[in-house]
Amino acid sequence: MLVQCIHCSLRYTEGVTYNMHWKEVGEVGGVNFPFANDVFTRGMQATSTVTSIVAYVLLVIGLWQIFSKANEESWKAIIPIYNIYILFKISWKASMFWVTMVMGIIYAITYKIGTAMMGGLLSLLAVVILLVALAAGIVAFIISVKMYYRLSCSFGYGKGFTVGLVFLSAIFIPILGFTATEYRGPME
Repeated sequence: MLVQCIHCSLRYTEGVTYNMHWKEVGEVGGVNFPFANDVFTRGMQATSTVTSIVAYVLLVIGLWQIFSKANEESWKAIIPIYNIYILFKISWKASMFWVTMVMGIIYAITYKIGTAMMGGLLSLLAVVILLVALAAGIVAFIISVKMYYRLSCSFGYGKGFTVGLVFLSAIFIPILGFTATEYRGPME
């Protein structure tokens, strides 16, 4: 049995003497997680999973309609990363998708390296690397917001609808797909 300190996150195996503040660790998805056997935690995990699945299904249904309005093959809405590529293609240009992907990869790599280096002699370098990660993440976010703005303009909507697309995509993508608006082509 694996136990974990709830204060300092140190882990020990069975047979080791430990203080009263140690608690049994449960497994969630193959990852050791303190308090995983708690009913509330299990309920929250189930709720999160169901909510994510419902949001994805709503996005796919909305994208299916958007792609058919834009004269793209609707089945492309089902494929996770490819559907974003098609959104960039119909709203802006496909090359911006690749810029966003590169920024995302830079963010992921530099964040992982920067957090691994924290706390040692190279902390200043770690901060610089984390700032690069932050900059890459901001650039990717700005490009995505601009794509959503161009998408909303492609269907005759403006900045207010863009805010909805950014923060409530699972609701506003189906609205965009199922309303009577026509696709006007990419914004120039």
